[in-house]
Amino acid sequence: ITSDAVDLLMDLTEDNTQELRTICNQLGLFWQIGAKGRPIGEEDVQTYIHHSRQEDAFTLFPLIARCDLKQSLKSLSAMLGSGDSQTPILLVSGLLWQFRRLLSIAEEMNLGSSESEAFAKATVQGKPSAIRKPKDKSTYHDAVQAYDIASVRRIITALAEADIQVKEASTELTPLILERLLYRIIKGKGQALHQASFASF
Repeated sequence: ITSDAVDLLMDLTEDNTQELRTICNQLGLFWQIGAKGRPIGEEDVQTYIHHSRQEDAFTLFPLIARCDLKQSLKSLSAMLGSGDSQTPILLVSGLLWQFRRLLSIAEEMNLGSSESEAFAKATVQGKPSAIRKPKDKSTYHDAVQAYDIASVRRIITALAEADIQVKEASTELTPLILERLLYRIIKGKGQALHQASFASF
């Protein structure tokens, strides 16, 4: 397994040793029936985790990128319906990862790079995370159109706050925190709800 793939695994299973163990076991099996001649790469991890979870941050992000609040709330409800207590924490950390990737693209385009150049240079907290798949390019294209650089920075702040909240909240409060978070991201473009101007929505 490459070091980039290990880093991604650690990012996507933040604070959850059990999930990391489960995914590593499954990845090992996946590798044994696949191309054993090469190491497991970052793209393998992304693809595998994306397919092995029914609904997660990776299925939710394209809906957020399209500003589809209704479908985003449906997807959130399906995720929370799994009853796994770690789901909210993994969801927030997964979205944080993707919005940090989006910020690197927005900053690169701000410096004058084209969209395709920015996709090739995408990073997450300084680590290269280029966008290669057509489906991902389409999602990030939508996200770049929908959220300007100031919005993305506000959303990252909102996600960091939500990360603390879901770790401290009771199970009953968590859905409300996450629903408000989605509303804040999609409708408020990251602004705190009491500051957002909803007259235009």
